[in-house]
Amino acid sequence: MEQGRGGGLRPRADGDPFAEALAGLITSIRGACEDANEWPERVGAGLYAGIDFLVQEKEMARVLLDDPDNSRFGEPFRQLVQNMSELLEEDAPVRARPGPGTPAAAIAGVGLVVGDHVRVGRADRLPELCPEMHLMILLPFLSFEEARGWAETYKRK
Repeated sequence: MEQGRGGGLRPRADGDPFAEALAGLITSIRGACEDANEWPERVGAGLYAGIDFLVQEKEMARVLLDDPDNSRFGEPFRQLVQNMSELLEEDAPVRARPGPGTPAAAIAGVGLVVGDHVRVGRADRLPELCPEMHLMILLPFLSFEEARGWAETYKRK
């Protein structure tokens, strides 16, 4: 791992297809977050950019989420969830509420939905799920009403 822009860690892409795909995803997410002001908007911008990356870069999406040598709960998936959770919490203005709805659990849930769509060749349908995924990711940090408001507002942009 190496220090990325914004202080967070990012994987080195030393010819490893998974590391290269993860680095590309993180770069896409970080770039999209730069223009958003409020943290929930940055979460939305990163989510939508990440989904766009996976839809456009089908081979990278398969490397990240459909490796035939690993189960969807294997080490690559855990690494993906950990990296995405670190990005989410990097500059969160509040700490996540304690309990079963942790940021990592929300990210894992989104990852499972995205992975299933990639595996069955329906990644093109993921953008329409972004508002619900945005809501899921915000819930460990915000009340339901506040998270829903941000997710609904962001999808209209």
